[in-house]
Amino acid sequence: MQCVATVCPFLCRAHHLSPWDQFFFVTLMTPTNLRNLAQELKAAVDKVVEANPFLSARVVKKDNRFFLEPGVHKDCFFKVVPPPKECPLIGSLDLKQKLHFLQSLESNFTDPGNALFTVKSGCQVFLVELMTFPEPYVCFVIHLSHLVGDAKTKYDIVSQLNAIIKGQPLPVKLDWESPARSNFELLPMSLKDRQKVANFGCFGWLGQLFFGPKRENHVTLLSKNQIEKEKEKYGKQPNGKGASFVSSNDVITAALTRAIKNSYVMTIAVNMRNRSGAVSSVPGNVAGNFWQTVAMDHQAATDPKTIREHMPQLEFYKDGEAPCWSRPQL
Repeated sequence: MQCVATVCPFLCRAHHLSPWDQFFFVTLMTPTNLRNLAQELKAAVDKVVEANPFLSARVVKKDNRFFLEPGVHKDCFFKVVPPPKECPLIGSLDLKQKLHFLQSLESNFTDPGNALFTVKSGCQVFLVELMTFPEPYVCFVIHLSHLVGDAKTKYDIVSQLNAIIKGQPLPVKLDWESPARSNFELLPMSLKDRQKVANFGCFGWLGQLFFGPKRENHVTLLSKNQIEKEKEKYGKQPNGKGASFVSSNDVITAALTRAIKNSYVMTIAVNMRNRSGAVSSVPGNVAGNFWQTVAMDHQAATDPKTIREHMPQLEFYKDGEAPCWSRPQL
């Protein structure tokens, strides 16, 4: 099965204002065997859920705190979605057009809702959807509630799914029982309050509609060769100062920053696992949310070397403090 294109319409899809909702990744593939694909994918999804019981959980409230109660949902983690009635000839599209096509499919898949909806409804926190086309192309979507885990957890789950489909052993066994998981809030109070402001009845909805951020889709292609050439530009300076290297993620983040207009701050999520020198280091296989957002001056974040030099400090670029704006009175 070959990956043609992957797009994340919203890393946190449901709301612009809350980062605590859903990971929503859409991937276009060319499978080698379409005949039994749905059955094989469903079997692989079921095995992933069996290996990670918290994917079958619902969110419950106890002693004014939120917890995941595993094993509640049964056999509802895979769904086949019909394609749209009017569909282009995918094989004739170039890569940019394929990405735009994937974005146009967003409304055809399940709307997972935001974090508070997940809490109130008790709905599932993990779902895989499959859409097949007349051509030898398929599209599959992976939903993972941010209440369950961060991007690292999501990628570990995807790697497990890939391994099972290929008949390989699991590359990583996620730890869902680590004591470190009890040290963070499943739904921090600050995010609950922010969501209340964002959902201030019809006034909040109208405010978002007329005054909130507008979504504009742009596609910029950045090949592996381009990334490697960018990385080669940055070496240790003659005076020994500066970043000795930049990562692929630094290059991609800087390119994304340059593509974003009318912004003052660029926020970068940092994985807090396996950090040397940390007071309480969290092993790399622990599932959950172990990340921190680093707010950088937007102009500074257009340079991958500046990102690499500053990000380990885990503080705002200019003076160690994030910028603050007065909250509008509703």
